[in-house]
Amino acid sequence: MLSYLVELWSGDACAYLVGLEGRAVWFAVPSEGRLAQVLELDRLDLRGGYDPGGLHRVEFHVLPDGDLLIVHEFGLARLGRDGCACWQAAHGDITARFDRTADGAAWLLSESGPLGFRLADGHAVVAP
Repeated sequence: MLSYLVELWSGDACAYLVGLEGRAVWFAVPSEGRLAQVLELDRLDLRGGYDPGGLHRVEFHVLPDGDLLIVHEFGLARLGRDGCACWQAAHGDITARFDRTADGAAWLLSESGPLGFRLADGHAVVAP
């Protein structure tokens, strides 16, 4: 069954949106009538297969500099407040959940332990 639910983050003058099961990330500036697709996420694809439900997940987290981190079931991406996609990284661990940002990295916790990604470029880092 296709979902029409959308996750939305809105700031002072702009917004980001992505479908709960969608791949396209959209950037909107309502005062300018602007709507643009800025990124295609590498998401979990259960079309045509068994879908137990509840595996798709999308969250927005504001970073200290005002950029956004979008975290989904298979990865994460950094989005600028100006509508640009900075980077995208995949972790492939459906159990991973956002934990925190610290020491220049975004940290997720999973059943197999912590996963870290540098905020500057999305490259994986090893837990201290």
